[in-house]
Amino acid sequence: MLTTCIAVLALGASGSTQEQGGELRSQLESMARAALADAGLPGLALRVVDGEQVALSKAWGYLDTGRRTLESVEVPRAAPAMLEPLVAVALLTFAERGQIDLGRELGEPFSALDFGGQKVRIAQLLTHTSGIPSFAELARGRSELLQPAQALEWLAARSLDSDPGSCFAYSESNTFLAGQLVERVGQAKLDETLARVVLEPLRLTSTSFRTSPEDQRATVELIGERRELALSRLAGWPEVYTTLEDLLAFARAVDAGALIGVEGRRLATEALRAKGEDLPFTHGFARSLLASHPSLSFGGSTERGSVFVAWYPDAHLALALATGADTDVLPQLERRLARACLRLPEPGIVDLPIDAEHRAPYLGSYYIGCTRVELEDDGERLVFVTPFDERHALRYQGGQRFVSLGDPDLSLEFSVERGRAHSFLLMRRGTQTVGRRIDGA
Repeated sequence: MLTTCIAVLALGASGSTQEQGGELRSQLESMARAALADAGLPGLALRVVDGEQVALSKAWGYLDTGRRTLESVEVPRAAPAMLEPLVAVALLTFAERGQIDLGRELGEPFSALDFGGQKVRIAQLLTHTSGIPSFAELARGRSELLQPAQALEWLAARSLDSDPGSCFAYSESNTFLAGQLVERVGQAKLDETLARVVLEPLRLTSTSFRTSPEDQRATVELIGERRELALSRLAGWPEVYTTLEDLLAFARAVDAGALIGVEGRRLATEALRAKGEDLPFTHGFARSLLASHPSLSFGGSTERGSVFVAWYPDAHLALALATGADTDVLPQLERRLARACLRLPEPGIVDLPIDAEHRAPYLGSYYIGCTRVELEDDGERLVFVTPFDERHALRYQGGQRFVSLGDPDLSLEFSVERGRAHSFLLMRRGTQTVGRRIDGA
């Protein structure tokens, strides 16, 4: 068994162990303060847990600078990224009880969703392999919140973007439809069903759902201005509010198979594949590796703030981070903190010069599964661009390999023939997928 973070952080330790614990605590706090300064964050809340013991729980700065509200590890905060895994766990719980068959065709509960006769299965909603287009564009640019019936009507008139089960492509419609199924099986509104089926049995007492006229007005003002909005905003659902303690307890409960059983745990925590390709995100969670240590994680950012949680079962290590800012730095900070806890070295990264002529062979459009990404040139560097508002400036490592300037756990290694890249291997948090150039791009 690995010596875990708590073993060296324990407050009751003595001698050299106590000294090591103090040294590591100082290291973690130094990393957190550096992230605050480097990313210009207003504040940061951090919780590190092993088993039932808290290794580190501390906050810096402000949760809300306008109201001068201090950041805190105990305060409930908007965490829309928790909604999708909650919906997935509810469906897995119903499946464990025999109340729903995830192998059923979607057209059985939703007769209007024909999709030209193509058969989508309920399980494909949870793996984002349904091919169903996102209704996000319908929601944007409206003067009022989108209602579920309007989204269903829009989807009924659409065709699929790809064959069901053929490849991964994230779509808000998948979780929206999964949420509609949760309501139908639970015979109550989504928030009421999730509270009864998931929150109460798991004793997530600090997690709740809120909605208010202020929330709705803010949503209407944001629609059309932001490319990425919380699914709860798009679908007109109440927002999830939770604490760092509940975020960690939820991830650990899923890994333990609580409520969802052995098969549900396998689906939610193990790496899945579609047509030979790794699925980077399924059942509301991302699975990854840090050296040889597997982890289960989820998180996200909106105008209300950002959260990220990761659970390393073999090391009994759990980390939750939150800030009141809309930022993408938390996953990278979590990775650094986990490396320190697990006594792993920082990855060796170089930044070799590469001029425009030698960057040119990599430029163009590629498909990762069904997701289109771009390799662009910003005049100084090669830039990896995704449809999810991600722009990764790349550092050249030599040998056709590049690493993200902001995220050392993201790398691309290209295959080049006759002076032109035709594909790349994308490594992200220990998992890999292939990007293939679009013909003619």
